[in-house]
Amino acid sequence: CSATATITRHTHRSTIETTAPFENLLEMSAYHHVHEGVRYPAVLISTGMRDTNVDFGSRENAARMQSVNGGRPILLRVDPNAGHDVYGSTRAQVHELHADQLTFLMWQVGLLKIEAKSNK
Repeated sequence: CSATATITRHTHRSTIETTAPFENLLEMSAYHHVHEGVRYPAVLISTGMRDTNVDFGSRENAARMQSVNGGRPILLRVDPNAGHDVYGSTRAQVHELHADQLTFLMWQVGLLKIEAKSNK
């Protein structure tokens, strides 16, 4: 089944032999629920490099959303030393994550003005 190869390639999971487990994984796949032509809101995707639960899923989802989104910000926040949220992260890392999430929210609802700067 060609769909089996697709889910395997994008989620870095082992090959699925039967239909039911494949359908369950496909339903859980955020990547496969991103569609062309949908106006998604601004999104902040957070991950830690020590997060063994999602592999490269956060990066793939951010890239996929950036490729289909019409100009709204899709940001990827990667902490090189953090794990999966509070699991595998220090208290300071979790506080920094929450501060970044609140800052992003305040920016998106207009309570905070942030201007992008060029890297040139």
